[in-house]
Amino acid sequence: MLISAGVATNHDGHTTGRGGRSEIEPFRERLTVVLQLLRWLGMARAKVIVSPLVVEAERERLSWRPLALALLLIPISAYWMARRGQDGIMSLSVPPVTFVFLLALLNFPFARWLKRFALTQADLAALWAMLAVATGIACEWGEAPGLSGFLAWFDNPVNRYRELILPYVPSWMVHDYKDALQAFFGGHRPYDLYRPDHLLAWLVPFLGWSGLIVTLVFLMLCLLLLLAPRWLEQERLSYPIATVPLYLSHDGWASKLLVNWRFWLGFIVAAIYDTVYGLVFWWRGQQTQAWKGLDISQLIVSRPWNVIGWTPIPLLPFMMALSYFIPADLAFSGVFFFWFRKAQQIIAAALGHDVVPLWGGMAGAAKVPYLTEQSVGALVALFLVYLWHTKGYLLSGLGANLQSPHWRPLLRFGLFGLLVGSVVLVGFVKAMGSDTIFLLLYLLVFLAISTAIAKIRAQIGPPIHEFAFMGANRWFIDLLGAERLGDRVITVMGYLYFTHRIWRSHPMPQMADGFKVVHEAKALDMRFVGAMVFAIAMGTMAMYWARLQAGYIWGSGSPWGYAAWIMEWRNMKEPNYAAAAFGVGGALFTLLLVWIHNRFPFLPLHPAAYALAMNFGIDYCWFPMLIAGLAKTAIVRYGGQRTYHAFVPFALGIIVGEFLTGSVWSWIWIVTGRPTYSFSIN
Repeated sequence: MLISAGVATNHDGHTTGRGGRSEIEPFRERLTVVLQLLRWLGMARAKVIVSPLVVEAERERLSWRPLALALLLIPISAYWMARRGQDGIMSLSVPPVTFVFLLALLNFPFARWLKRFALTQADLAALWAMLAVATGIACEWGEAPGLSGFLAWFDNPVNRYRELILPYVPSWMVHDYKDALQAFFGGHRPYDLYRPDHLLAWLVPFLGWSGLIVTLVFLMLCLLLLLAPRWLEQERLSYPIATVPLYLSHDGWASKLLVNWRFWLGFIVAAIYDTVYGLVFWWRGQQTQAWKGLDISQLIVSRPWNVIGWTPIPLLPFMMALSYFIPADLAFSGVFFFWFRKAQQIIAAALGHDVVPLWGGMAGAAKVPYLTEQSVGALVALFLVYLWHTKGYLLSGLGANLQSPHWRPLLRFGLFGLLVGSVVLVGFVKAMGSDTIFLLLYLLVFLAISTAIAKIRAQIGPPIHEFAFMGANRWFIDLLGAERLGDRVITVMGYLYFTHRIWRSHPMPQMADGFKVVHEAKALDMRFVGAMVFAIAMGTMAMYWARLQAGYIWGSGSPWGYAAWIMEWRNMKEPNYAAAAFGVGGALFTLLLVWIHNRFPFLPLHPAAYALAMNFGIDYCWFPMLIAGLAKTAIVRYGGQRTYHAFVPFALGIIVGEFLTGSVWSWIWIVTGRPTYSFSIN
């Protein structure tokens, strides 16, 4: 079910639900929230009306060790992403898993014999959460240095960037110091980054971009703090991806895994698989990696069937292992809607539309059936559905949780942080020198879509959630046209590259899983919130430094396609009502799926899977989800839950084995500069 019925406790200790409520109870619950907020602001003395919902168990206290380790490992992870970004584009990033697993191994003797010096489960859980959000920021949000100097460096009489684009870009986002740009884009000058003139050249863009990114991710943190009691304790979402860090952080040294022979069997199988692949790649001197699997579309040549585009059967062991933790009905929903998307392309071509046989949802496929617009509409609709079904929690459940000894400081920080962060965000939007209303609405829709993706991640746990070139910018241009928006708004939306280019390493879903892992470790308190704020700030600064340093050593490429997109969007003068209609249709179809799913939950038609499948990411994992779903169904039916749990260590061994072996190949590439094999999707 999408929505679980809420249960509250009144001040007499009696349980009440949707039925049997007195007429005064809703009023009293809302009054409690108002009085509590006034009390915080010092405007009233609010008496406690609602007693705590739960009696808190003994909680773990985070030590200083995760912060010290994060201070060391976040810059390493950021440089890892700057050089080998494909290790961070899955739902489960490689650096956090690798570091936490190695620390669990090193922690084994301390946990057994020197517990005073050992890392606890809370320490490892918090460290994984910090590394996950920092790696998410550093991976595909790391284009800021390139955006800071690309237009000035690559301007020429043909593209005329200085004349056509640069005047509309906020001055604090760019610089034009030739020597610094030459060192960054050309490389081979690693130490010049630390020259005073170069540091000064990058300082203003660094402060501007870092401030904007920190503000957005901080707002996501505050939103998750407000939603945490609902998702973790009332809805009890499954958080499939969090299964891996939960086992890795267990009791500080992963005893449930390290003493299990099935885990080591999976680990060895995966390590051999990737070692053999890697050696063949190395000996052949390959520069690029062929896709691991068959592309069905190569076998289909007649129209309209050939418009399905790239349709792989991916042979990726770690994705099959990750998909083992997805509820089987949700896995089948993803597969169903993947082929539903392909069917739309075939039907549109059969009706005579000029369907482009590209990857689903890609930028060039802005034609019938407008898959990207459907995806945006579905995600916005899901956010509104989540908001609607959370209204009772926000008005009453949130007020009750405010009285809980555990949740009170977290929710208080979330509310206050949301207020402060919103004010800061408005300041950044005004500093962009453009239409404040449009850009603020754009960023609010971005945060809404981010929340919806975080919920999808917590519900389904897809191995990858790639929404290629999807964002509110598509809807704005479709509904209003570029002439109404103006060149400055179009340019700034294009310059906010990380908010619409791709969503694979998005930090908000990473944080959502981090909340789950730390909650299970009984360490979800203000110390953890402080650690996350530190990770957000540290991860952003490390991202900017790592991208600059990697550019100064190896040279940097350009942010892919964004300048051409800006010019293309400017030429879309008139509204595209057909595209807008498909977006609205995607939203309405999502609402229909919500109704169907609530009435007939046994049908594999989960609306979150529809939102995911209308874009590109499901292409990589539909087949692993199908295989894992079939295997899981057979195992549970014929062996029961006990047999299912017996295979969990084997699946975890596959994942950790591939991640650890892949890390070795990645660092050979990072150190030597020679391309090596990658087990990832790219």
